[in-house]
Amino acid sequence: MDAFRPDEAEPFLRAALAAAPADKDVLLAMADLHQRRGTAPAAQLDYAFRVVRSHPDCAQAHKLFALAARALGLEPLAIGHLRRCIELAPVDGNARFHLGLTLLQFGHWEEGRAIYEQRPTQPSANGYVKPAPPGRLEWRGEDLHGRTLVLLGEDGHGDQIQNFRFARHFLAARPKRMVIDVRPPLRRLFLHALQSSPGGEACLAATLDAAGTDVDYVLAFGSMSGWLGKRESELAAETPYLRPVAAPPARLPDEVRIGIAWRGNQRLDTDRVRSIPFFSWTALLALPLPVRWVSLQHDDHRPEELILIRQYNVETPLRGGDDFLDTADVVAGLDLVISVDTAMAHLAGALGRPIWLLNRATSEWRWGWKADRSPLYPTMALFNQETLLEWAPVMAAVQSRLTDSFAAQSR
Repeated sequence: MDAFRPDEAEPFLRAALAAAPADKDVLLAMADLHQRRGTAPAAQLDYAFRVVRSHPDCAQAHKLFALAARALGLEPLAIGHLRRCIELAPVDGNARFHLGLTLLQFGHWEEGRAIYEQRPTQPSANGYVKPAPPGRLEWRGEDLHGRTLVLLGEDGHGDQIQNFRFARHFLAARPKRMVIDVRPPLRRLFLHALQSSPGGEACLAATLDAAGTDVDYVLAFGSMSGWLGKRESELAAETPYLRPVAAPPARLPDEVRIGIAWRGNQRLDTDRVRSIPFFSWTALLALPLPVRWVSLQHDDHRPEELILIRQYNVETPLRGGDDFLDTADVVAGLDLVISVDTAMAHLAGALGRPIWLLNRATSEWRWGWKADRSPLYPTMALFNQETLLEWAPVMAAVQSRLTDSFAAQSR
């Protein structure tokens, strides 16, 4: 586990920088600190550029400069300096991973996907790895009839939901077995979707180790799109690709139910820039509209949040032990989901429910750059932040859109 803690390291690095303002290693450490924290890409750009200028052959400086440039939407600088990093350090799989994501973010789909496929199979600085177990044969288009294929989930819950859309295409090849090795909370949801498809009786959810010894091929979730030859323009046609079990609950006439998700995995350093404090939602909850608000947090409400939840009569149907199939039943009964960039947004989009994504200023590759729609989910609208940590304009835009929607319906 990486024991580096940016908040603890910063005072020492600032002291070192004051003593040696041009020191390459200190400047790189400061740039890396800001990369991990994710809150000040302009400062990261400055520290990395000072090293690039004095040490133009420093691959790490080019990479840190490029990642800051990407966070600021500076496409040519981001792509150019990542390419330069790879020229200087051809074995840097982490740089190739980021070049792939950067190309995807700015719309260079074919090249980005090809380079992303070169992502590292060993842990790197960001912790992301491509599942490629030693001794297992990766599927590269071979005939699957009568064979066993294991699809290996990678990255977080949202990433796995995003890429699951491609899994059902393998059933047409009539494999003997198709095993999905994904995070446990996703197993029932994915298995329900696959077993409802033609050939779904061949599917089961298990770990690779539990799949037995007769596994013929494995394939990582993030690689399915590329090896199936799917283009960006085809993504919308894949939705919806998840389905609930339960029918939507009965409701009163004219009742509108809106789900909200305001934070993601708090263990991630970047959660501080994507999550919105719950008190920032209160003006939305207080709008004089006929809305029943529903919390989509998995029963991890903080004491101060519970006070506001009771004050604004927010429903809390999810429990900590709920897996995503139970969550899908709740989301399927909503008229709208408003969410920060977390797995709940992917779940709503994959179910074909209307979803408003509140997107941080630095964005993620999957949401493009300052786009208002997403090719991943046709029912998604994006509300983009302009300045990191400043959510008030975003929340004001959401309030305005919601108020206008109700006004239009009443005409």
